[in-house]
Amino acid sequence: MRADALTPPKRNTCRVRPYYPPMIRLLTPSDAPAFAELRRLMLRESPWAFSSSPETDRASDPEFVAARFASASQAIAGAFDDDRLLSAALLVRDDAPKRVHIANIYSVYTHPDARRRGLCRAVCSLLLETVRSWSGVEVVQISVSERAAEARALYESLGFTIWGVEPDALRIGGVSLAERHMLLRL
Repeated sequence: MRADALTPPKRNTCRVRPYYPPMIRLLTPSDAPAFAELRRLMLRESPWAFSSSPETDRASDPEFVAARFASASQAIAGAFDDDRLLSAALLVRDDAPKRVHIANIYSVYTHPDARRRGLCRAVCSLLLETVRSWSGVEVVQISVSERAAEARALYESLGFTIWGVEPDALRIGGVSLAERHMLLRL
């Protein structure tokens, strides 16, 4: 018998990276560049879903975004896969004295490569949990484009209801788009 016959054959090995679910958490100032990068993508990829334009958007600037973290009346939730921000949403409490009972959710977006994984639901749920800890907030509002049926269904499943429709809310390339305004009573 040959000596190499006693040696077990080499196995074909494939290194598979184990799957770790995305980390859902509130963003910190160090996350500002990642949010600004995702913000630029959202404005290019889904212009009909946001009132801002890439040319004039302040939230595409990491310094502006980092400054938002200094405010106790704002929070940004995100879903991370390693260091890559895949999904995000912004929560802002109204600071007008007669409107401090209202908070708004803006800039809800998931990277196209990460859709249909429940990330928008997760970041919105974290923001709703966060806003419930803010004393005096009783209403959360969100708006959704008429083109975003899946987003509308998500918001409705989280308890939001439509209170009004704004016709001609946005115009892109001469095309008029309506927005549905929704609210959730806490």
